[in-house]
Amino acid sequence: MVDIELKAPICDHVHKITAENEGDNIVITIESTCNQIGKLVGEKMVLTKKEAMGITNNSPLNQLRKDSESQCFVPPAIATACGIASGRISKRLAQNVENTKMEIKKEKEE
Repeated sequence: MVDIELKAPICDHVHKITAENEGDNIVITIESTCNQIGKLVGEKMVLTKKEAMGITNNSPLNQLRKDSESQCFVPPAIATACGIASGRISKRLAQNVENTKMEIKKEKEE
């Protein structure tokens, strides 16, 4: 099982993503302060391993990417959680990655 807490600075929402490997499927649950994500994902999302990897065109994850805002960090976070849960991404290495930071620079006045 993998738990990811995503604090999205662009939209000021917090998301808790859990991915669990259950045989041929990855089961994703999300607790989110974002109503749109709640409506799009529901209580849980069940993906086959191919869908979790983005190999199939009709994947619920691909549909989430299309239906969510373009700057939404949730679809890539779900993909990362799926990669860790399925063993494609090392959990130990992922836990040692330092936080990613996106800094919006102020425009210089002329």
